[in-house]
Amino acid sequence: MLRQDVWDNLSDHFNTYKAQPDRGVLANVEQTWSNLVLVLQKLPPNGKVLDFGCGTGGLCNRLHTLGFQVAGTDISPRMIDVARAHSPESIDYWVSDGKVHRPSDHYHLITALMVFQFIEDLQDVLCVLPDSLSSDGMLWFTAHNPSYVFHPANAHTRFEDLQPHVIPKKATIVLSGQRIQTFVRDADEYERQCSTVGLEKLNQWYSEPFADGTPSKYLVMTFRRKGR
Repeated sequence: MLRQDVWDNLSDHFNTYKAQPDRGVLANVEQTWSNLVLVLQKLPPNGKVLDFGCGTGGLCNRLHTLGFQVAGTDISPRMIDVARAHSPESIDYWVSDGKVHRPSDHYHLITALMVFQFIEDLQDVLCVLPDSLSSDGMLWFTAHNPSYVFHPANAHTRFEDLQPHVIPKKATIVLSGQRIQTFVRDADEYERQCSTVGLEKLNQWYSEPFADGTPSKYLVMTFRRKGR
């Protein structure tokens, strides 16, 4: 279960508007943006995009500058407050309990940037997504590459309590002193779970590996409603 207080306490960590934002937070967008651009090119002009787990709104603002109708939802009220303070009023933000709660809206694209690995019962979220997509809508998300999490010499992200032999695999990530459990899934597992809710894979991609031999940090996947 997602804990609102943990993410509230990390609102400053994820604040990309301050003078010296966290480089890892910036990398979440910068190192996966080239793949997202390919997806955005398939959307209609002024298409509707929902950023699920939007944090402080950095991706929402970038999408807005490209002309899309953008909405963002997050479990953290503090992060939503930061997002609203640094975004145009036309971006629709709301606090959620970890699920999509506006089924009357149908989006051409739902993004989830480094969100799904923090959700243990992922099916509870995935099962509502198809009803929130337009008939030709897509889901694009990023998550930690399991090979990155369990790499024995990973000097880029602090992981503890590694549990590679349980299902789902688990690890604890440490961000600004906060310990957060992550659920580490590979591409096959994400595809299996998405398939059960009527989504089929369009694309699978990994970011560039590190120069020191550490594997790619990001697994990126795109899905659409089946039969479209």
